[in-house]
Amino acid sequence: MVINVYSLSIIFSVFFLLLVIELVRKNKLQERYSLLWILMSIILLVLSSTPVIIETVSRWLDIKNPPSLLFLFGLGYLILYNLGTQ
Repeated sequence: MVINVYSLSIIFSVFFLLLVIELVRKNKLQERYSLLWILMSIILLVLSSTPVIIETVSRWLDIKNPPSLLFLFGLGYLILYNLGTQ
């Protein structure tokens, strides 16, 4: 069985979505932020399950390794999230 980067990103995205849902269910995550985190995890899941979108956008941005776009997207989200909560 071969596990590639796209498979790992799908597994991570599903795990992240389940983790966010569990944190919301246990009231460990505030409701005003929960929708943003759920939306982010769904976007990551869609992007990681459709490599065509990732490869196209990475070609536009001249990124040599297309799965790195997922990490760039996540990093950008975290930066915007931190700026918005201060």
